[in-house]
Amino acid sequence: MILFGGAILFLELRFRYRTYEKILKWLAFSIFSCVGVALVVRSELLDAVKAAVKPSLGFTTASLVAITAIFGTTISPYLFFWQNAEEVEEEREQNAAETTRENQKYRGISEMRADVASGMGAGVLVAMCIIYAAGASLNKSGVTDIATATQAAEALRPIAGNFCSLLFALGIIGTGLLAVPVLAGSSAYALADALGWEEGLSRPVHEAPAFYGIIVAGVVGGVAMNLLGLPAVKALYWSAVANGFAAPPLMLLINLLASSKDLMGDKVSGGLSKLWLWLGTGIMFAAGLASGIFSLSD
Repeated sequence: MILFGGAILFLELRFRYRTYEKILKWLAFSIFSCVGVALVVRSELLDAVKAAVKPSLGFTTASLVAITAIFGTTISPYLFFWQNAEEVEEEREQNAAETTRENQKYRGISEMRADVASGMGAGVLVAMCIIYAAGASLNKSGVTDIATATQAAEALRPIAGNFCSLLFALGIIGTGLLAVPVLAGSSAYALADALGWEEGLSRPVHEAPAFYGIIVAGVVGGVAMNLLGLPAVKALYWSAVANGFAAPPLMLLINLLASSKDLMGDKVSGGLSKLWLWLGTGIMFAAGLASGIFSLSD
């Protein structure tokens, strides 16, 4: 784990993120192996699809907290900061701020919308396949509480056999090297914006030392958690729950800002976009409120 953390810091500090993400993102394709499991283990696939369309969750504390965690891991607050910061950096690199042709500006917005929609669609598909793969393999084997990565890797056994741990490891390493800088970088962007520090992964370390210092602290903290033996899977779950509570207020602010003509001008958010955002915000607020009430009543 120390070597893994060191490798992340070396890549983050030595190279631009956009340079090595083009290589490492191919490792993330191993995650789609869960889609393969869903296609191979088809015995209860139809029942799973029916349950996804018409779930039979009871109003219990555990189920409501799980729903909040699913929302939190799908619409994570740190992605708001990351997406915004990366778009600004890309504009700087391409000198897009100097572009005056309206069609290019609108084309950029359309490309961002397509990028987000395709990414969210693929993410939800993979997430559902992971749930099905875990239920079809682990749950049937009597594993009801996943505490380690080794246990999670067993979900890939139907298609990878004895190589399931290797396949799982490739996915974890690839996504880890891609995602850890995003997680730590989002905190760095948020603090740097709030405190007025120089920021940006496109800048060298000496130009933004405090910004990179936060990233280093985040990675070191993650390594320390592993060395202390803290349960990683539970930490991921409860961080998703926390994200589920933190996202709705930020979504509310985003909608208010995107609806302001004084700030957005002719780029104000459209009616359909505002409708979906208000709907998503309301559902997440309701899920968090319900899970909080049920937790206090237990």
